[in-house]
Amino acid sequence: MAACLLTAGVLAGACAAGINADVFAGFRAQTADALFPSRRIDPRIVVVGIDRRSILEQGQLWPWPRDVQAALVRDLTAAGVSLQVFDVVYGLGTGADRELVSAISSAGNVVLASNSELVRPPHSRLFEASAVTNPAPNVAAVAAAVGSANVLPDPGDGVVRSLPLVVESTAGDFIPALTLAAAARLAGQAGPPIVRPRGVQLGDSVIPTAPLGLLEVNYSAGLDAGTPRAPFVSAIDVLRGRIDHKALAGKVALVGITEPTLGDYHLTPDNKTGGVPGVFVQANALNTVLTRSYLSHQGQTEVILWVFGLALLVALATRARVLWIAPFIALAALVGYVVLAFRRFDSGLVMDLIYPPLAIVLSFIATLALRVGTEVRERRLMVRLLGQYVPASVARHLLGRPGGRMPAAGTITFLFTDVVGSTALWDAYPHEMSLAMRRHDILVDEAVETSGGAVVRPRGEGDSRFAVFVRPVDAVAAAGAIQRAFAKEPWSIPEPMRLRVALHTGEAELREGDYYGTAVNRCARLRSSADPGQVLLSALSAGWVRDTLPPGLALRDLGARTLKDFPTAEHVFALDVDGVVALARDASASE
Repeated sequence: MAACLLTAGVLAGACAAGINADVFAGFRAQTADALFPSRRIDPRIVVVGIDRRSILEQGQLWPWPRDVQAALVRDLTAAGVSLQVFDVVYGLGTGADRELVSAISSAGNVVLASNSELVRPPHSRLFEASAVTNPAPNVAAVAAAVGSANVLPDPGDGVVRSLPLVVESTAGDFIPALTLAAAARLAGQAGPPIVRPRGVQLGDSVIPTAPLGLLEVNYSAGLDAGTPRAPFVSAIDVLRGRIDHKALAGKVALVGITEPTLGDYHLTPDNKTGGVPGVFVQANALNTVLTRSYLSHQGQTEVILWVFGLALLVALATRARVLWIAPFIALAALVGYVVLAFRRFDSGLVMDLIYPPLAIVLSFIATLALRVGTEVRERRLMVRLLGQYVPASVARHLLGRPGGRMPAAGTITFLFTDVVGSTALWDAYPHEMSLAMRRHDILVDEAVETSGGAVVRPRGEGDSRFAVFVRPVDAVAAAGAIQRAFAKEPWSIPEPMRLRVALHTGEAELREGDYYGTAVNRCARLRSSADPGQVLLSALSAGWVRDTLPPGLALRDLGARTLKDFPTAEHVFALDVDGVVALARDASASE
């Protein structure tokens, strides 16, 4: 647990340092783009585009004569449009300005655009506008409002994620963005913008802005030039009277260029390939204000808490006993966080998609490396500890076999076997007995190895076998497997080969590559007291396995039994193996 907390704490600290140093700042913005588009659209917004069909059918290159544009203003007015927002800068006047001025003056609801170069002066809270291109004075004088049409591509990748809601002129005046001028007109607010510390006042509410007065545009799914159901009409259809006035009545019409060859195209978070027309960027910005779908980002504290929590969860899963579940938990945490990010984006919160997912990956890798390193060290330690009781090669073999943890350092379960009547069998059937003993060795070794034990060497008189196990239940499973295998084997000798088997759990002393001590001797004496085909367990071994016996095995209490050379009686249990019946004891056949 301490290691998991340390891992999570280190990653949380690294996250805090990274955020403060703006590490991955650009990448964080790019990954947040995956959350777009939003789904909220103000139904009043419609884009009137100067598209390719309009230019071809009009038969004139852009810019059209201003009397034609005046006709477009009059037609939109006649259709009952509530507000006309022209993403078109009417610079120096021409001879046809009179008609345009008349049309705009008669409409009374036309917002016009200006353009400028944006400069970021030091120690300023707003961008400064220089080289401003305003509408011609006679045109601007009759407009309902004038706003800056500037957008702000990200210097790193050119994607327009925000636009300055207010800029400051060289004279110190506040110039509203085209979006703000249109929204203020709809709200009935006149006069210069009111700039607050964290936003811009609009009616009785405040439009929140990022530093430098930037409005983060919440791009919507239906406000894209490539969307078939986008609220878009062609300017030529308005001029030719092919649009039902009911479709435009009460709408906020944003008029601008949508023909790609005319150059007013920008990359956006939801369209980084072909880009979208500038008028659609303005439409999305105005929609952000009208629907109040403002974007806010997770605070540093919240991101750090997410990093700590997710890293701790993955670390705990990776340190758990069942390791194979850890990758699935890490993946589930990653997917769950991303799904939550998309859900919360619908309510305007932009969750960090870099640091928390990165914390999940790094926590898994770091904890897995720590676990592997720890287990390697523990394995080496266990080899040394177990090596006090068994040879080092046997200790390594035992720890490499399947089967759980060490019950206790130095505690081993011994399994002794002995072939019943082997001397008489060798005398009577020397050739057949040689073949039978080869099968004997294979069957015993396979049962021991499969159950997670190790055959040390033949031991004692006659054809006996000695194996050791880390877990008593594995020794019991091996004994049962041996008895079943021997019962089924078609032996080469005329009569079935039978074993006496004994199990005892205890400690032993290693001297010169072999074990000595009471536990070893007790197991040998217990084996001698077994009937042919019988498996006996000491009380210690039986106590370890009583509640964890493998299927098909059962313990039968035989009571106390006196063992040779031991002053006190041993409580003995027999292991009953399904399908195997022990023969009656034949003392004369004992070795």
